[in-house]
Amino acid sequence: MHPKISFWLEKSTAILQDRILHNSKDANSFMEELNKRRAMIGEVKNLFPKVHPRAIAGSYQIIGANSETAEKGYIGVLSLKYEENRIFATWLIEGADVQTGFGLLHQNVLSINFTYEQEGTEYTGLVSYEFLSNEILSGFWVEEGTDEVGVEFGRKLPLETGDPLQFFGFN
Repeated sequence: MHPKISFWLEKSTAILQDRILHNSKDANSFMEELNKRRAMIGEVKNLFPKVHPRAIAGSYQIIGANSETAEKGYIGVLSLKYEENRIFATWLIEGADVQTGFGLLHQNVLSINFTYEQEGTEYTGLVSYEFLSNEILSGFWVEEGTDEVGVEFGRKLPLETGDPLQFFGFN
């Protein structure tokens, strides 16, 4: 297994296992997500494909943490839209926190400048995702005012998924 794919699965697994242990109400949904990620790895046929901005549009199940070493993390949905040579992004984290941003795709790396507001204060940051396959993205992010580097791992949702929040059950 390629080291980048291994890292994606290892970190996704650690965060989801923490959720399974500490959230009995939604443990089945988190286990289901973990199994989907494991199965997806076995189905990857084309690593590091040349992706086109229009092809990345859609919704992604994301799992992330505030640092590479953190096992306790967050879940959410990332929606990407391509319009006029820019990528627009909206994150819904933990079913409540909304972040927005825009960026560009260059050589399979999607970089997005994002902002969000929390308790009346606006925060900004930058995230860069590498497309490991057409459906798998692996990213690192930073925020203004902190020296921590966060991680975020995405799995593209099927197109027939209407409302991504309904798809997951735990949101």
